[in-house]
Amino acid sequence: MEKTVLITAILLNNPAAHLVHDLPYKKMDWQSSPRITIEAKNLQIGSSELEVEVRDSGDKQVYSFKDSFESKDGTHAIEKILAAPLKDPAYFLVKLKSGEEEITNKLQIELARLYGTVTDFDGKPVQGAWITVLDDRMQIAVSDNKGGYELFLPKGNYNCLAAANDEYPFKKLENYIWNLPLNQDYQYDFKLGSAEVFRLMASAMPQNNTISGSFVSWTSSLMRKWAATKSGPKYEMGDELMDNKYAPVLNTDNTSFYLDGIKIENVPLFEKANILFPRNKIAKDLGYRFEFFVPKNLPAKQYHVLEVRVEYPVQPEGGVIVEKGRATLHNLEIY
Repeated sequence: MEKTVLITAILLNNPAAHLVHDLPYKKMDWQSSPRITIEAKNLQIGSSELEVEVRDSGDKQVYSFKDSFESKDGTHAIEKILAAPLKDPAYFLVKLKSGEEEITNKLQIELARLYGTVTDFDGKPVQGAWITVLDDRMQIAVSDNKGGYELFLPKGNYNCLAAANDEYPFKKLENYIWNLPLNQDYQYDFKLGSAEVFRLMASAMPQNNTISGSFVSWTSSLMRKWAATKSGPKYEMGDELMDNKYAPVLNTDNTSFYLDGIKIENVPLFEKANILFPRNKIAKDLGYRFEFFVPKNLPAKQYHVLEVRVEYPVQPEGGVIVEKGRATLHNLEIY
């Protein structure tokens, strides 16, 4: 029985971006660009010809390319970097000739717009902040002078997105979105503060009507304290940074939980735990576990959003400051 040739196509339609930033322990050098990826499987071994057109919603051609290639194992992938994002892309018209087989496929382009603003916790716009998609479809957007940003991404689930700026990590830390199902246009307004809620995870236990989870937190003041112990400009992140003496001491007074915007009062369980590296004996108690009851007035929805906020008071010379941070976890199934 002959296998049917399978063709997939992905369009990343965001402006090219290049992020270079020095951290105390490494240098970030990330790039992204608008591009098309075509993958074909179950090809006949040998020479194949590929022709791709991108059409707009009015059926007009907005981009095209042709390629010839040799397939040795029946699979092939082609990536084309675009000079600029395409305007009004609606579908791919893919024509493939593999041996005696000729295929024409019309593949819809399904993009969702992720957009919003980046501000500090006082509402001041943050210009030049980078918003990064931290997975296989890595893309970067940069906020404008009003803090606005937008990304056009293939519809689907995104494990992690983050926002930061060039004050990271000594003045400002990152704001995270975890497990975002981007199946339609979505607005998220990032807030950059001097604290961070990292690797937020949670799950529901319907049998006792509770939600339990964990996260790790950092603050800029403790990051600066860690960096001050080093004698040179560049260091590999090691066990010392992962020691809990560089993590804030949190409690229910400076940490709050919200489920679909409803504040959770009196969190029943809040304890330190080894979240990042369970087998690392040095990185002990680096994180927090929590558990709370699902609010009785929570509306039934397909999925829910958990938000964790940290407001950590520190006492430098000259008075008390509060280091703030937050993160959200999406697609939390409760019922």
